[in-house]
Amino acid sequence: MMFEQVVRPNPNVKLVLSGHVLGTAVRFEDVDDNGDGAPDRRVTALMYNYQNADMDCGQLRLLTFDPMARSLRVLTYSPYQKRYYRDFVYSSSDFLLENVF
Repeated sequence: MMFEQVVRPNPNVKLVLSGHVLGTAVRFEDVDDNGDGAPDRRVTALMYNYQNADMDCGQLRLLTFDPMARSLRVLTYSPYQKRYYRDFVYSSSDFLLENVF
């Protein structure tokens, strides 16, 4: 419902960050803004929630935006555990999303 009400009608939305569902996920949605049958933009949706992932894990999702390259580097780290965590979608603790905004 939120995608249809917020993302689809607003052509400036290309990245969506969400959570509150356990785990991690990514979704790429091609959107035809002008109705010609061809996608005009790709919307990247990242969902992550480490609530109760491990006791006292303290995981943080660190996002580094590069405006010149229009890319987003994603890294998951726990200062409490002093370790990096692998993203289950990308099988890596560090990954890059290109042309994301």
